[in-house]
Amino acid sequence: MKLFKIFFLLISIILLISACVTTSDEVILDEEEKAYEGISYYVALGDIESAIAEYEKAFATDPENPETANLYARLLMLAGENDEARAILQEIVTEDTENVSAYYSLSILAGIEGNEEEQKEYLETIVQKQPNDTDALAMLGEIHLRADKLDEAKDSFEKALVSDSENIIAVLGMGNVSLQEKEYSEAEDYFDKAIEIFAEYSFAYVDRAFVRKSQGNYLGAVSDLTKAIELEPDYYWNYIDRGKVYLIIVYKEEAAADFESAIAIDSEYFLGFMYLGGIYYDLGISCYDSIEGWNWEKALEYWDYALVNYKRSAALNEEYYFVYGPIGVLNYVFDNWEEAAQAFVNAYDNDKRDHNYLMLAALSYYKQGKGQDAVNYINSNIGNIPTDTWFFEVANYLKRPAYDIQILNYYKAEENETIRNKILFYLASYDLIAGNKMAARTFFLDVETIGTSGMIEKILAHYELEKLGLE
Repeated sequence: MKLFKIFFLLISIILLISACVTTSDEVILDEEEKAYEGISYYVALGDIESAIAEYEKAFATDPENPETANLYARLLMLAGENDEARAILQEIVTEDTENVSAYYSLSILAGIEGNEEEQKEYLETIVQKQPNDTDALAMLGEIHLRADKLDEAKDSFEKALVSDSENIIAVLGMGNVSLQEKEYSEAEDYFDKAIEIFAEYSFAYVDRAFVRKSQGNYLGAVSDLTKAIELEPDYYWNYIDRGKVYLIIVYKEEAAADFESAIAIDSEYFLGFMYLGGIYYDLGISCYDSIEGWNWEKALEYWDYALVNYKRSAALNEEYYFVYGPIGVLNYVFDNWEEAAQAFVNAYDNDKRDHNYLMLAALSYYKQGKGQDAVNYINSNIGNIPTDTWFFEVANYLKRPAYDIQILNYYKAEENETIRNKILFYLASYDLIAGNKMAARTFFLDVETIGTSGMIEKILAHYELEKLGLE
């Protein structure tokens, strides 16, 4: 939201610079007009030093003009020279308390520095002096919008549009109000208009893409995000957003390419790695065919890359815990028992509702030959498991597998096929740990054959069968 806010402020500066080309009090010489056009051009390109150089040509012609000083202050803001800009603007309003343009520049400066209350005060001062001031009303609306005061925002934007129906900030603001109110068709109309007014503003396409996605127009959303990327090719989030839309319409290769592009732009942010890991995790699962069975070698190739990306995501953002489960599964598949156990522990610590992770952590301890650690881990967490669930029965079985009659009876009585397969996987896993390979193989075959596609137990059952086949 901060970037969106600053971009709005910069648009305001650009538009006001353009507006300062002429005033009602003077006729600007041709050479001055050319200089001002140069300013708008360079600011639009972001070449601030060149903009200031062009300004100085005009400044030499009329250094005493307050509007010239005001313009210079705005350019200084874009160059990051805020203190110098403030000094110039304060001098203007001290000498002329009615100089609305300088108050507006001060409001922009306050906004850039994150002082929203001060910004609001300057804008309200302008509206008191000029109730129909379009720019001040539009920016006030934007402040209300950021504060989720939709009624106040809408009122300010509508008043601004009465005076200037093509005020880009007000048009975009109304689009965002409609978007938050889930009036998607109305929001799209506003973003259409914004694009007509300012076709080079990439975020108008981003906003319209969100609206289109919300209405199920996924190809339209892709088209808008593609345009946004053309306008801002180095902006990380547009690739993330387009990749997410590609995932919805199952264009996995295109989605993967977008996440790779995002990572190339910013390799220190976790989301690109997280989504890329998810794609390759799913691609590994897709290597199973109900008739042909597994292309296990290809699945491992996909999962190796998935694990690399998931690990990078976790390293960059430990709090985004959703990756720990897949990290545990993939480490299990690659015989990294210690890492698997830690990942499952992390997953369960962050989501005590998914008791599968507790039991998979226990199995990972057993795989390391740490049976007592497995028992201790179950004992320390079993209080989280409702006693009337299959999780509770399996957890108790894994604590004392020699007493398997109760879990077998529970398994036979269970009518849900998915739950039966999950229970069977844990029975098979401990049979294998205990050295009962024949029984384990039989159970794993049933889990692999009947289990639902993508089910963790189905994946791990085949993994165990592959290992058994190599012995």
